[in-house]
Formats: sequence, structure tokens, C-alpha cells
Amino acid sequence: MTPLLICVLCILTLPLPVSAQQVGYLDLTSPVARVQEEKVALPTGCSKMGGALLDGVVRPDDGKKRKITLELTTVTGTILSAGSEFEADVRLVNSDTNTISIPWSADPAVAKAGPDADHTQYEIGDLDLNLVDSSGSTFELKTLSGGLFGSKYVTGTLLEIAPAEWVAVRIRVKLTTKYFGLPKLTEGKAQLRADWTQDQHAESLNRGTCEAWGSTFLYRDYYDQKSEAAAITIK
Repeated sequence: MTPLLICVLCILTLPLPVSAQQVGYLDLTSPVARVQEEKVALPTGCSKMGGALLDGVVRPDDGKKRKITLELTTVTGTILSAGSEFEADVRLVNSDTNTISIPWSADPAVAKAGPDADHTQYEIGDLDLNLVDSSGSTFELKTLSGGLFGSKYVTGTLLEIAPAEWVAVRIRVKLTTKYFGLPKLTEGKAQLRADWTQDQHAESLNRGTCEAWGSTFLYRDYYDQKSEAAAITIK
């Protein structure tokens, strides 16, 4: 009896495989227009404002970067030329053993959320595509889609992704550089790769001291990204 019991216990305590599953999909090909920033009047009793802007980085508490994988599952058009517009489906997979959290709303108004009217706390996530042409030159392409926004003060705008889970996002891209116009591309085979960036933002207003503070913390040291390429042709 004893050996049998030991075998049963061994079977019961074996680790179960984690099944990958999709936990979200967003189409960002028709971005929501950002609300026009209104000129804010000085607080009562303030003739001018002081303050500062702070920046830094976000790191995991245990110091270990979280692994994510970016996959281009669909590109609408595999033969492209400079100036072409196309759409792409990007899959972001949590390849780590820890749960991650990303902003998950297309509404820019989330960036005004906070505990009260004088404080905002929110995150922004962006998906960009990089192109490597047949000469080996790399270009950061212009994304025509908006970003993703999230805040703990707006329910449902931050998405937790457990290990092996993934989300898909459709974006619209123009085959031109992000900042410098049309690239000089070498015709032939090329590759597209996706890149994920995430930032944490906060702003606060102290009416008593007539000061405004802002901060931006980047997740550049938070993720260990692996990006799988999609093949296209440039002509």
C-alpha cells in the first residue's frame, strides 16, 4: 500500500502546465482625439508658479526584469514602399513567471485621473514598429495610432497579464521615420519588429505654496523584451 500511496501523491504534486490564453484585444487604428489642453488660470493668491519636473526609472521590486515577447501576427500588405500606410496586429505575451500590469484604455482622458482635482497619476503605453531594410539600416516608423492609458483611479484601465497570457493590439503605421520624414530605403527583403514602451506620470498642484510638480518614470529597466520579426518586401 505504501508505494502506491507515494505514487499517487507524486502525481498529485506534479506541476500543471500553464495554458496560454488571450486576455484582451484593442483596435487603435482610429485613435481617440486628445482633449485640447485648456490654459489654466493661476490659483487664487498666486502671482506666479514655482515647482519642478522629476524623472527616473521603474524597476521590479526583486530587481529581475520581467520577460515579454512581442509578435507581429498580421501585417496588411507584405510589399511596401516609402510613404505606405498599413495596419499590424501586435501580440504582447507575458513570458515571465510574474504577473505584469499595463495601461489598457484608448481614452486619453484617463491621463487626467487622480485622487482629486489637484493631483493626477496615470501610465502611458506605446507600441512602435522598427524596420530593418536589406542593407541592415534600422528605421523607427511613425505610428498613426494613439497610445494606451491607465490609472488606478479609473476602473478597468490597468490590465494585469498573468504568466503565459497575452493581449493583441491593432495599430496603424506609416512607412516613414518617426521624426525625420521619408527614409531612403534599400529595396528587397526587410523585417518589421515591434517595441513596447511604458511610462508612469504624476502631476500635483500645491495652492498654498504656489508650486506645481510633475514626474515621469520610465519602464526602460523593467522589461526584458524579445521581438519576433515579420518579413516584408520593400520596392
